[in-house]
Amino acid sequence: MSYTFESDGIYYREIQGCLEIVDIRTPCAKKEIVITNEINGVPITSIGQKAFFNVSELEEVYLPNNIEKIGYQAFAYCENLKSVRLQSGGGTVLKIDYSAFRGCTNLLRFCTDKLIKMQDGAFEDCINLISFDAAITGKIPPCAFLNCQQLRMFTFNQEITEIGVHAFTKCNNLLDFYVDDYFKYDDEFATLLRRGKIWCNKDSKFVDLAYEGYNVNITGW
Repeated sequence: MSYTFESDGIYYREIQGCLEIVDIRTPCAKKEIVITNEINGVPITSIGQKAFFNVSELEEVYLPNNIEKIGYQAFAYCENLKSVRLQSGGGTVLKIDYSAFRGCTNLLRFCTDKLIKMQDGAFEDCINLISFDAAITGKIPPCAFLNCQQLRMFTFNQEITEIGVHAFTKCNNLLDFYVDDYFKYDDEFATLLRRGKIWCNKDSKFVDLAYEGYNVNITGW
């Protein structure tokens, strides 16, 4: 691990005038961690890969509004992590890398007012995730919410252009969908989406995402 300095048990490195969190001293003495916007005038803009990987003590994390990236497996397998919140404002797109929260089996909610771009499996196996309160832009990637068994609400917004294979497979409790007017669906939408299917209004047919290996492009529907 390469780092520039330590502050309150968290290790940082400076990259091009910004700070990235690269690790945490373990065992972690805190159940709740609040990351500040900056340290000594230098903004904290990213959580590095595996920075909090498998830190079982963590329950709540508050991130600053200038965070732009959560890296590969940054919080993966934090089995007691229940809540991740980002301070409001900031205006930038937040990038969530591959498997960033995979296996956070007690994560209940993720909340931010930022636009989200995510990579494959970002929340895979978060079996108790109930609420994902954020707007995704671009593609919902493959396996993004795979096996999120308790996910109950999801917002489909006009920034979404594509839904990847297995994105919502095994989300058996996903019942409430909030959709913009452009997004066409019928009464079977919820059931089919849980099974890896989505109503494709353009072709007037159902497309099986789970088993036929399709990504569905929904731009301009």
